[in-house]
Amino acid sequence: MSEVRRVHAVDGLFAETPEGPRLLGSKCGGCQTSYFPRSEICHNPDCNGSDMQPASFGPHGTLWSYAIQNYPPPPPVLSPQPYKPYGVGLVDMPGGLRVLGRLSTPDPMA
Repeated sequence: MSEVRRVHAVDGLFAETPEGPRLLGSKCGGCQTSYFPRSEICHNPDCNGSDMQPASFGPHGTLWSYAIQNYPPPPPVLSPQPYKPYGVGLVDMPGGLRVLGRLSTPDPMA
């Protein structure tokens, strides 16, 4: 079985580590609000600080909702040709981050 090669649509958003892939973001040192992608300032209206620190998130989280992507998304998303529908999910990551992303299985109901 051959190894899966991941192709990133945008550099600097993801990192491959020995423990698995990671999202590269940031976290406010004052209020601990997490951001993906990275943010230079804290956008939390209850926070007066902007001590932003690099942070990574993943590789696992809790799936809250999912859907099947039945049409090709617009750029910069890379879609193989011919297009095949795939699963997308809303995932809560450790560290307080919630992201929408592609699932590793094409059909979450299977």
